[in-house]
Amino acid sequence: MLVRHVAAGPYEGLAKEELPAQLCAFTHGVMQAWAGHRPGYYDLVHSHYWLSGHVGWLAADRWRVPLVHAMHTMAKVKNAALAVGDTPEPAARVIGETQIVEAADRLIANTAEEADELVRHYDADPGKVAVVHPGVNLDRFRPLAEHGADDVAASRAAARDRLGLPQDAVIPLFAGRIQPLKAPDILLRATAALVDADPALRSRLVVPVVGGPSGSGLAKPEGLQKLAARLGIADLVRFRPPVGQEQLADWYRAASVLVMPSYSESFGLVAIEAQACGTPVVAASVGGLPVAVRDGVSGFLVAGHDPADYARALRRFLDDPSLATRMGAAAARHAQSFGWDTAATATADVYTAAMQERRRHYDHCMGEERRPPAGERQATDAGAVIERTLADAGLEWESPAAGTYVVKLPGTRKLATTCSLVVGRHSLSLNAFVVRRPDENHEAVHRWLLERNTRLYGVSYALDTLGDVYLVGKFPLAAVTPDELDRLLGTVLENADGSFNTLLEMGFASAIRKEYAWRVSRGESTRNLAAFERLTRGDADA
Repeated sequence: MLVRHVAAGPYEGLAKEELPAQLCAFTHGVMQAWAGHRPGYYDLVHSHYWLSGHVGWLAADRWRVPLVHAMHTMAKVKNAALAVGDTPEPAARVIGETQIVEAADRLIANTAEEADELVRHYDADPGKVAVVHPGVNLDRFRPLAEHGADDVAASRAAARDRLGLPQDAVIPLFAGRIQPLKAPDILLRATAALVDADPALRSRLVVPVVGGPSGSGLAKPEGLQKLAARLGIADLVRFRPPVGQEQLADWYRAASVLVMPSYSESFGLVAIEAQACGTPVVAASVGGLPVAVRDGVSGFLVAGHDPADYARALRRFLDDPSLATRMGAAAARHAQSFGWDTAATATADVYTAAMQERRRHYDHCMGEERRPPAGERQATDAGAVIERTLADAGLEWESPAAGTYVVKLPGTRKLATTCSLVVGRHSLSLNAFVVRRPDENHEAVHRWLLERNTRLYGVSYALDTLGDVYLVGKFPLAAVTPDELDRLLGTVLENADGSFNTLLEMGFASAIRKEYAWRVSRGESTRNLAAFERLTRGDADA
């Protein structure tokens, strides 16, 4: 997987409301990244959130590929469940989301309820909406490895030791953005209600709040601390700034229960993360939380946002010390259905459906214009020849899209040479990476490549916009036979793998010498540099 960082906007950061003004800069960065690739390089665009959706819309239209979009949150839904003191989403966002819903080939909803909201609020075509539950990193979020899901009590005790939390306390945790939408104040009010009703509980409760102000919460960054003081529970509440995922997992493990009183949640991944760590959840019955939390098994769902109702749910953990352990074990098992692998597989199915529908639509629209049939038959026949030849040769290959083949040619100097074969309407294109842009001696390297080109069969060396070296070729489909394809792949292997060390010596001599000297100084093996003894002999003598 290749991740490209697209720089857009000032480095000092922006408020959420200022982000739409940077869409032009972000679009420019995306298009710049695309400009270095041949047409057809991308098969699909998947955008997240309405701002990226607008950039994805433009990119998908420009590249003539399907657009898959995930809302994550929706303005109309958020505004319908607005917390007291929260700021409504602007009309511009509502308009933008409506446009994306209409433009997208597929919409991914986290839950069936979210799918219904897309149809009800944005008039989405139900046939374009697919439900895919998000996933979490189950390797990161889990009970401590030495204890496992069946011993969440021991995992909880170990996490409390690491965080300096009392072993005998009941610890309801809030983790997330501090803003009215997430309603951390309800946890504080519920805690105050518990202590007011039974002052003896003050010695048993510790209430961590892990997170920082966000969105409308930035207007009153100390509002929650002041509320804790007014409620008389400042001594029970421990505010902690946002932490990395590794430490966040420890906070989940250490808690008796995670509390999520949100007014709106598209899904509630925090609930899954906590449950995966062996911690039950008390959550508002909104958005995707009824899917994320199995009511009465891995936690409790609360209708509404009355602090008294949350206090009653928390009281159950105070009255039954073993409840957190029993529900925690069930929660860890429940969370196993929400891993990255499951989410990725379901998302890939959506991609496949979107691309197949786009192809069917294209075929229908082109109609007779896609004639003559002979050209199509040639492309189909060439694809069959390629697949049969690759299979007979025992090569490792895959076909990520119709008419496209990626082949791995095993080598001796390089571990493997990756070769791309693309069947067009009239020709077969071949592209194989040889070596990255040389560090030095560019003129000599380029002269060597040009002289070598005069002796190559069917392919030639070429440079991309970055200066990286490739072998490329284009052949009429009529010339694609098993013998001819075998000869071409042999030429690629000979001139990508066979010439690899020569190109390294010419273009990377200084780097090889430095690597050799560094290994010698550390007493490490230089065996795989033996081919470059001519370059390193002086260093060895020294």
